Amino acid sequence: MAIDQYTYVGKIGKTHALAGALNVYWEVEVLNTSFKVIYLKEKENYIPYFIDHLETLGDHSYIVFEDHKSKELAHPLVNKELYIKEKDFSKYFEEIDEDFEFIIGFHAYQDKEFIGNVLEIHHNSAHQLALIKHHEKEIYIPLVDEFIVSIDDEKEKIVFDLPIGLLDL
Repeated sequence: MAIDQYTYVGKIGKTHALAGALNVYWEVEVLNTSFKVIYLKEKENYIPYFIDHLETLGDHSYIVFEDHKSKELAHPLVNKELYIKEKDFSKYFEEIDEDFEFIIGFHAYQDKEFIGNVLEIHHNSAHQLALIKHHEKEIYIPLVDEFIVSIDDEKEKIVFDLPIGLLDL
């Protein structure tokens, strides 16, 4: 008998509302939300959780499991990692190819204001960071959709919409 292999696809965040909905943060691109089961790793076992409802909103979703339809029942699942059988991965997901190394040397702007050149790209478990020299100090800017307005390969330019105060850190 073949042993199933599992692929990590995301993580459960906090509970959402009272009906047992949980925030899910995907580490992969969701192509199709018709899957009815997802696996949580508990110790060394992959336990199936059957999905009652799944609503996807960009890089995260709200999920309700069949046997966890209250906030109290759902709460123990917070921060658990999500897996899918490896053989089913390509039906529902694809890897995210977000290697930002190509923007090293690009001119970075906050709206129309030049803030510096991208010196390096750093990787952490959540996302990639652009190291930019700004007014003689080095700052790290998370390379996330919420902050990136545009990337122009021809002009070697990246435009950000950053939260107030981020450049002052």
